[in-house]
Amino acid sequence: MVPKIAKVRYLSAHQLEWGGLAMSKSDLNKAVDALVDRAPDLPIPAVRRRLRLADGLTQRQLAETLQVKPLTILRWESGQTEPRRPWRDAYARLLQRLAEKHPEAAKLEEGMPTPASESRGSG
Repeated sequence: MVPKIAKVRYLSAHQLEWGGLAMSKSDLNKAVDALVDRAPDLPIPAVRRRLRLADGLTQRQLAETLQVKPLTILRWESGQTEPRRPWRDAYARLLQRLAEKHPEAAKLEEGMPTPASESRGSG
C-alpha cells in the first residue's frame, strides 16, 4: 500500500495549508525556532554512566541532586527513557561539567553505539 502524501497548498503569500492544517509563516518560523532552541543534546547512555562513575558518584547521589528517583537515573543511563525539562537541562549541565573534569570518560570507544546508529532500526 502506498502511503498517502499530504498536499501543500498556498492560501496566500503569508499562509499555507499542509495536510488540511493552515499555518502562517510566523507559526512555521516559531516551529523552526523551537526545534533549534530545543534542549541540549545529551551523550549516549553508556557515556552518561561512565561520566558518573569517573567522578565516583552513585545513582542515588545524582537522583538526590536532580530530585528524581534512583530508578530514573538507571533508566536514563540505560537508554530506556530520556529526561524531560527541567531535568534534561540540569542533567545536560551536570554531564557537561563531568565531561570537562573527566574528558577520557566522555570519549566514544570503538564499538560503542553512536546517536545515529541508536536511532536506526525500526521506525
